[in-house]
Amino acid sequence: MLSFFKKALWKKNNLSSGTNERTTSYRVFSKAADQVIDAVKLLKKIKSPNPEIATIDLAWEAYEAFENAYAPQLTRLTAEVIGVSDNLLKKYGEDGLSNISVSLLIDHSGSMKGEKAHIAACMMLAFSQLSLKLGIPFEVLGFTTREWKGKPIREEWLRAGKPRSPGRVCALRHIVYSSFEDQKKPDISAMFLPSIFKENVDGEAIEWAVSRSVCLGKKRQLLLVISDGPS
Repeated sequence: MLSFFKKALWKKNNLSSGTNERTTSYRVFSKAADQVIDAVKLLKKIKSPNPEIATIDLAWEAYEAFENAYAPQLTRLTAEVIGVSDNLLKKYGEDGLSNISVSLLIDHSGSMKGEKAHIAACMMLAFSQLSLKLGIPFEVLGFTTREWKGKPIREEWLRAGKPRSPGRVCALRHIVYSSFEDQKKPDISAMFLPSIFKENVDGEAIEWAVSRSVCLGKKRQLLLVISDGPS
């Protein structure tokens, strides 16, 4: 992953700030229930499957188990981060990295649960460590839906008499693990709650991530997306 990051960081083709607009055929029935939420705040909102243990405690238990299970991989990634950051700083210097921002966007669809989420978590930690060492502004984001099968928007569409060609009939959930304002190691414990992983609308998620990056105003804006395939 770090070798890919190193190569991608210097690609000349930057993200567009909006030149390739979405075609007019794409429609959204309602954005009323769409959500952008901090990952830690999300943990406090989700109902625990065990009434005797808080959701945030369950997430931290799962995160600690992950750290123990992936200790060798995390140690190796930390060593790679140090090596890659030293090489980049030696080659380009801090000034050469001053006009770059990077965003990591993680697919939280149901098929990403389990081992795939653990691999993504390793990448999230390595990505944030490298960005911090390089002094590059970064974000770690996730995307899914609030419920399965389009709820609650699909129910609203049904009550409206099922008008034809409604467009998107689900409520988005966009998760912020670390924002450009934070610049610290993200709390990724929410990644270890299976109930978070539902459906995904990846096109709108990419637009959302790009819009956040554009607002920062850096000349080079890099977006990395982790997903297990097309939705």
